[in-house]
Amino acid sequence: MGGEDGDQLVIELPGGGSVGYAGFGDPDGVPCFAFHGTSSLRLMPGWMFPPGLLTAAGVRMIGVDRPGYGLSRAPRAAGFADWPRAVGALADHLGLGRFAVLARSLGSAYALAGGPALGDRLAVIVIASGMGPLRPGERFRSGHRADHLYWRLARRQAGWLLNPLCALSGTMVLRSARGDPQRFAQGMARRLPDADRLTTQRMLARPSAPPAVIADLRESYRQGTTVMAADLLRYSRP
Repeated sequence: MGGEDGDQLVIELPGGGSVGYAGFGDPDGVPCFAFHGTSSLRLMPGWMFPPGLLTAAGVRMIGVDRPGYGLSRAPRAAGFADWPRAVGALADHLGLGRFAVLARSLGSAYALAGGPALGDRLAVIVIASGMGPLRPGERFRSGHRADHLYWRLARRQAGWLLNPLCALSGTMVLRSARGDPQRFAQGMARRLPDADRLTTQRMLARPSAPPAVIADLRESYRQGTTVMAADLLRYSRP
């Protein structure tokens, strides 16, 4: 995987598709796969953790692109239940036996699906601000008006409208990220609830963090700006 933080590599999956990943921290440390949320990908650990923290803790963090994001083209691992096969193939490629998983936001279902599928290979799952499963008939309401509309469309499986709306939203976010990184990070934090805003502000206080967030965001849309719609549609199915 190489010894430098942020190494970006890709493996071909048995039966077709590929998985992109990047290494952070101690290459000889305890392995932990990181599953990102929306508008993010394998580069997430680069802005979530201060430089040197993972190395000091003896952790080998491996950021993984979920299906449709960045370098991952995984037609056979597009659903939650299929994803553990891709993770297992990546672990085999890296020579890993047991490993941990850290998942954030909409990456949580992919992490939890690995529990029964990966068995004893999975040492622990850590969920940060995870999205839980939606029960049939559940009235889920997001605190953000646009997000609430997207979820309503996803629950109705209205991809014909959700796809162009998510594409428009992604394009607008990418345009806003072209300016000053610090200003973009501050604007992103202001739109969050109080607790999330304080945590995000601390996380992005390092001068290197805002540019890393923008690099993560831009790369997440490598395959297009409708990938968020695919996430919402997956979460809205039984």
